Amino acid sequence: MVKITPSNVKKVLGGGANVIAALGTISGVVGNQVKQSLEDHHEHHKDDFPLPDLREVPLADAQQVLTNNELLWSLLPVAPAIKYASAQPNVVLATVPKPRAKIAPQGFVKVYYATPETVAASAELLAAQAAQRQAKKSRAAGDDPPPLASRDHRRQAGSKRRQATHWQGAPAPQPAAAAGSNLTD
Repeated sequence: MVKITPSNVKKVLGGGANVIAALGTISGVVGNQVKQSLEDHHEHHKDDFPLPDLREVPLADAQQVLTNNELLWSLLPVAPAIKYASAQPNVVLATVPKPRAKIAPQGFVKVYYATPETVAASAELLAAQAAQRQAKKSRAAGDDPPPLASRDHRRQAGSKRRQATHWQGAPAPQPAAAAGSNLTD
């Protein structure tokens, strides 16, 4: 094992002046590369602009805004969902990238909207959910108990689960013999 002493450090580094000079040269080169990289980035993105907020804008108007800003775009209808039950049909719901995000000319924008069919299907989903909630509330209040078949089914499933949870290899417990029965014939 080599012991670190001031004389050993001087021998390895060749004196402090050489180390400082080497660090100065390295930092100058790295600094120039970072500066050039930042300048290239700014030059590449000098024409970027914030994407206009197109939410709640009719599709025809949104297409015109995108075309005027020299952007490429695609219209994408959304699938039916409860949150679209009250949406306006053929109106922008969302964009990717999000509004006010920096985008370059000829950048690509996805425009999401709801069709009239989507809004109608979403309203049906909302009505079905409301009916389910109402049925659940009336059962909880005791107005309409669940059908007996479903309760019996749950009892049977529970007993099967209890039987299946015994230790492996151990016999399942047998019911006790009725009093007065003759086990030895």
